[in-house]
Amino acid sequence: MIVAHDTTVGWIAEACGGRITAGDPAMTIDTVTTDSRELGGKNLFIPLVGGRFDGHDYIRGLTEGGRLRAYLTMRAGHTDHAALHGVAEVMCDDTLGALGTLAARHRDAIDPGVIAITGTNGKTTTKELVFAILNSRRRCLKNEKNYNNEIGVPGTLLALRTGHEIAVIEMGMNHPGELDRLSRIARPDLAVITNVGEGHLEFLGSVENVARAKSEIMSGMKAGATLLVNRDMQCFDLVMGTARDAGLSTTTFGLSKDAQVRPDSFRLAPGSVGVVFGG
Repeated sequence: MIVAHDTTVGWIAEACGGRITAGDPAMTIDTVTTDSRELGGKNLFIPLVGGRFDGHDYIRGLTEGGRLRAYLTMRAGHTDHAALHGVAEVMCDDTLGALGTLAARHRDAIDPGVIAITGTNGKTTTKELVFAILNSRRRCLKNEKNYNNEIGVPGTLLALRTGHEIAVIEMGMNHPGELDRLSRIARPDLAVITNVGEGHLEFLGSVENVARAKSEIMSGMKAGATLLVNRDMQCFDLVMGTARDAGLSTTTFGLSKDAQVRPDSFRLAPGSVGVVFGG
């Protein structure tokens, strides 16, 4: 994950509402990572906490090994050690939240057009197609693989560089509230809902709840922004109602005669799909 050159520890602390407890606020940072195996450059390490891991456990060893320049932390106890080794420490309430906040601030600084893509299925394929088309004419960035969650999306946005014109961001979810957070971080100018189906019902309970969760992609969009919606999907009316309430412009696509954008013909072949519009 790369951030703009000459980002300082002071800026990072201010951006995430943290407090510098060791190190120089003027110290510069050019790399942000949540993975202790990827440390390099003038790095900022953001330790995350999961069910079976706690990134804070690596801080002392990384500091002693000379691999850290700065880190965020929710845990007390390393400050004197950081100061001894010339490492900057920034205390914050929530390292995962701080990752998202830093990504949002960096996105605003670069200010690309952002296209967000979600759906029960078809997300990654659609992302790759959109990126391939747009990147032939504009300098674009996309999620690598399917890094589409609360770590992967901020990580992708932090990889934005001066000169990037468009970010194509796949967003995934399996619980309510996840897309709401990701959308508010990325603030899409355009979003696509590829489909709504029976995905993650063990967490969401019904297809209607899946549609509501997918509709959270609108949370970070300004009124007048554009939402592309699959006309043939389940819960279409529910999603469109949410879009109207959000003041979004909508365009529908699909095979239905009611879709605003529909192919005249298409063919499937091994390794390829051909689609004709207006031919």
